[in-house]
Amino acid sequence: MKKSLTLTTAFISAVLSFSFVSCDSLTQAGTSQKDKAPSQEQNTEEFQTFNYDENGEIIMNTNGYAEWAGVRHSSYGDFGYRHDSSDPSDMKEYVDAMKSFYKKNKTASATGALIWIVGEVASGKKASCRLNFPEPDGIEIPDGLIFSDEDNNEEFLTVFDNAGYDVWLQVEPGFVDLEKLASLVMTKYRNHKCVKGFGIDTEWYKNITDGNDGTPLDDLTAQKVDAAVKKVNPAYSVFAKHWDTKFLPPNYRGKNNDMIFVTDSQYFESLEEMKEHYSGWANHYAPNPVFFQIGYYAREGAYDEEPGSDEKIWKSFDKPLKNFGTEILKSLPENGQKRGIIWVDFSFLDAYDLSR
Repeated sequence: MKKSLTLTTAFISAVLSFSFVSCDSLTQAGTSQKDKAPSQEQNTEEFQTFNYDENGEIIMNTNGYAEWAGVRHSSYGDFGYRHDSSDPSDMKEYVDAMKSFYKKNKTASATGALIWIVGEVASGKKASCRLNFPEPDGIEIPDGLIFSDEDNNEEFLTVFDNAGYDVWLQVEPGFVDLEKLASLVMTKYRNHKCVKGFGIDTEWYKNITDGNDGTPLDDLTAQKVDAAVKKVNPAYSVFAKHWDTKFLPPNYRGKNNDMIFVTDSQYFESLEEMKEHYSGWANHYAPNPVFFQIGYYAREGAYDEEPGSDEKIWKSFDKPLKNFGTEILKSLPENGQKRGIIWVDFSFLDAYDLSR
């Protein structure tokens, strides 16, 4: 069960009072010295977690600005079984709706974005990740993969190219070698200008069992994956996703400080608890970009008809695709950190109907 991030009491107090907290004081334990990547120089001197006005008040993101706005796409969400996912024009309609609801500054709309899942966890004895495209020629194939007969991405990515979106290709890797898997995926789709990087859902890293939390992604592995991705294209970035910072690299932040940290937390009890989590997440990883994957139902059972805890919160907003995400963004300081709102595809169509 995905729970909201548990932060230390001191950290939550610091976030709520908007006092400065250094990244060093929030580093998570659990990675041995031999697994740590070489020390990384962070450009933190020029970045302030909080900026202040002439009255000494923290400048907040009162306009709800976001660099990116979009959706997650998987075979098991709305677009997989509730909707015809074979029509790229529908996906364009949905992403265009999301980007229209957000601005990155006073004059520019947010960039349309997608977390596009190309590899889902498999429970076979010899394979733990199923890719949604055929086995490519001329690329090293790591053990543990299952390939599809048809490519489920090309047609969509071509539409996204023309639309000017930013797309990260995500995997649920299971026990497959991450470095080789990243190289395979990014090489396969490097001809698409919309593709901006590679994503890792660490809930499914060295794990194929629902209910387990996954395996922490250590610094050295993150660095190797980042290097493999940038070998294909130096402009590519990597994101790592979990609801708990202990499962994400404690120190590594990307060769160019461009690693993105995604939270998919759910089961919140209140809007205020949500704001605490997202504020804590953003401040913990600043100045690196962050994505908030939001819009979960968070029901107790998969077939429970009672509204879930998160669902009650976002459905309390008029036009939730716009106003719920904006409320979260307004609770963050305005400091130049890039942030993205990604609506999960379990509830997107429901929220979309409520937002038109």
